[in-house]
Amino acid sequence: MQEQTFNASAGFHLANAGTDRNVELAEQICALEKDRIRMRNEPERIRLQWVLATLSQERQQLQAIIGAALSSRPYIRRQAERRSAPAVLHPRVPVCTR
Repeated sequence: MQEQTFNASAGFHLANAGTDRNVELAEQICALEKDRIRMRNEPERIRLQWVLATLSQERQQLQAIIGAALSSRPYIRRQAERRSAPAVLHPRVPVCTR
């Protein structure tokens, strides 16, 4: 009886040790794969950062141009404000609920 208990306990510990080793190996493989993907994508990431910076500068320039145009022409500014204002329903127009 004592011998069976020892074998079951040994099997339990052996299985746990094997599982722990598999987890360690899987973590190492995942870390290596993550590094490989990061290195492979690095040139594209740098290129996209440059594109983002360029587009951000262009957006700021366009906003400055639009702002200058709107401040020099009050009529255009009022039109732009009307377009960006939320639509308001006329109080006398019934709203269909069906």
